[in-house]
Amino acid sequence: MPDAARRKTKDRDNIKKLKGIIKMQVPVQARCNAPVSITINHNLPSKLQQQPLQVTVKDSKGERIERKILNVSGKGTQKIIFDLPPVINGNAIEFAAFIGKDFPNCFEHIKSKQIRLEKQ
Repeated sequence: MPDAARRKTKDRDNIKKLKGIIKMQVPVQARCNAPVSITINHNLPSKLQQQPLQVTVKDSKGERIERKILNVSGKGTQKIIFDLPPVINGNAIEFAAFIGKDFPNCFEHIKSKQIRLEKQ
């Protein structure tokens, strides 16, 4: 294994995954061409200081529709509003969120169940 790949693997292994530092509340249904909001509660240990909270809305096939990045620290609540496009692949959306600069090195990753899209 090349040195760069070995370092990257070692760095990823040194990241301690945490559980329960973010929790997501999502709507029961959503509609194309309309805003949809979710709430994320976070409780980050003080040693993490300020971290990016990356929140993504995806279509039913897992393709990204939009991502928003907020900086959070400590304990708090964030309301995130996404403006859904007029056309979305499939009949559902889902949300995913993680704490950290990038996905491979994130502290926690959570994902919602699929949320049915209402017909217009």
